[in-house]
Parts: sequence; structure tokens; C-alpha cells
Amino acid sequence: MAKKPKNRSSRRTKQDHQTRNRVTRHKREEDAASQAVSEAFDRAFEAGWFTAVDPQGQPVRLTLDAIRRATDAQLAGDGEPPVEGVDELRAFLVEDLDHGGLVLRPDGLWDVLPEYLAQADAERG
Repeated sequence: MAKKPKNRSSRRTKQDHQTRNRVTRHKREEDAASQAVSEAFDRAFEAGWFTAVDPQGQPVRLTLDAIRRATDAQLAGDGEPPVEGVDELRAFLVEDLDHGGLVLRPDGLWDVLPEYLAQADAERG
């Protein structure tokens, strides 16, 4: 008697189902991570400072005023007017957040653009 052939369609269905579940789970994890970053950003912005990491790995308080001065210096170098108001500063920071210039680390500290840290060092120094 011949061996019964495997039902490949049910195998394929199961694999497709597993793939969809994996993609959905991954999307939920990404959404949760994105939500956590967004909430941490909002808290830091409302507090008026981010706890960043300097090149030596030490935490440093980076105020919105320092970020504004660094941003204004960059804009002035490009012949642009300075940042106008908190909403525009927030927009610049959200753009940095979207493009990797502002990154929340797993330890809760922020990796920021070197220009921001240079401004903070100038204020401390």
C-alpha cells in the first residue's frame, strides 16, 4: 500500500498563521516601546531637562535652555533665525527623536547630539 501524501495546504496554512502572529506580536512590542519613549520624552520636556550621557558615560543634566542655545547656534550658522518659542523647540527635538539624534537608552538616560553636550559643558565649565 502506498504511503498517504501529506496535506501540504494545512501545513502552509499553519505556517502562514504563525508568521502573521509573529508579525503582529513584533508590531505590538514596537508600539509599546515607541509609547514608552514618547512618554519619557514628554516627562523630560515637561521637567525642563533630559538626563543625558556624556562621552565618558557619566549622567549629565541637559536643560532645555542649553538645547535651545545649541540649536540657535546651529541655526545662526546656517543663516536662520533663532528658535521661536517652546513649541518650535519641541518640534526640533521630536525631529531629533525621529531621526536618532535623541535616543532613550535602556537605563533611562538619553544619548543626545554632541552639540547639545558641548553647550552643557560650556555652561558648567
